[in-house]
Amino acid sequence: MKNPTKAYVETLAGCIQAPASLGPTKEWQQYQVADFSKLRLYISQLKDEIVIGKRKWRPPNIDLPDINDQTGWLDFCLDNEKKIEPTLNTLFCFNQSNVEQILEYLVQFVDSKRTIEYKIGQWLYALLVILEQPLQPDTCSCLRSLARACSIIRADSRELDAQELGALNLFICLVARYFRQLDLADP
Repeated sequence: MKNPTKAYVETLAGCIQAPASLGPTKEWQQYQVADFSKLRLYISQLKDEIVIGKRKWRPPNIDLPDINDQTGWLDFCLDNEKKIEPTLNTLFCFNQSNVEQILEYLVQFVDSKRTIEYKIGQWLYALLVILEQPLQPDTCSCLRSLARACSIIRADSRELDAQELGALNLFICLVARYFRQLDLADP
């Protein structure tokens, strides 16, 4: 009989605790989760109506990058000249594997740039709204990376404007409380 192999696995740290003045209240977090949940339900119902033919939908005339083209997707989502917004008409063009891959590209971008600008926040939120559950392990890991990156940005000593702080708190809250990664939640 062989001896079992021992392996050392380094676990990733959780979120960095927010300075007292920057963290959200429990009530704010509960409101955000409830609002997000209602929006997801509404969007899910719209998609179902399209599938059964109760609601008409025609894909927009846009050229989507190849799913393996990270730079192409970052340009697609973040290029202000193209003016492509994360509207339902655009989002309904994506299958679930597209949603997961685009989300991963955007999270890697946030993690490397250490900022969440308005446009990337719009895209992240929209993709989270249409992200199907249960989560795949890679997608769960991606969401956890998003929450960790947001907590690092929030804990940074630079000044955050109210909009960026709200986005950071929102993404941490949704990952932790809606997508049930409770070890990452703000108290």
